[in-house]
Amino acid sequence: MNSKTQFSTKGGQKTDVATIKAANAKTEQALFELRYQLGIFAIYCEENKLKVKEQAEKLAKVTGVSKTSIPVYCSEGKKLVQNNATFKGLQAFNRKAKTNNVKAGVSNYAKHVAGQKLAPATPAKEAPAKEAPAKVRTHDTHTVGKDAATRCTISHPLTMTATAKANLREAIEKACAASDISLESLFPELAKVKA
Repeated sequence: MNSKTQFSTKGGQKTDVATIKAANAKTEQALFELRYQLGIFAIYCEENKLKVKEQAEKLAKVTGVSKTSIPVYCSEGKKLVQNNATFKGLQAFNRKAKTNNVKAGVSNYAKHVAGQKLAPATPAKEAPAKEAPAKVRTHDTHTVGKDAATRCTISHPLTMTATAKANLREAIEKACAASDISLESLFPELAKVKA
């Protein structure tokens, strides 16, 4: 198979790999079109004594449609093709779906046109109320100074590991370097140790 490979049924419906590939999108019309085109492919396989599952991997490679989705979409598409379904029909079905308490969408529409039992609408489940997780205190913060010009704040882990101590020292050194302050002017005892 390549992008130009064509499939046609004895009934006259035609499709090709490029059309199937182009229909592999997420809009509702594209979802309908994809299934419809794969329905033609399914009928072609049936008429030529080919199994869709055996052809799915080859078709998946050239269309980008998942090989596991192809047989399912083919089955739904076959119902659409055989019952002359249209996108307008899908839109009408979707408008009535809520009042009929059935699921909207192409899959259920395919069942509808084939006269099969429809999947019921699933009521939206309310999410269970989650308790807010208790906040675990991991850091301590110390602020000194009342106005913005003189206020200094340090935040540090409650448990001061060797890495946390090294990080605290590095943060103080960076603050001093950014303000042209020597560590000795902040901690006079350091000057005594060096002497």
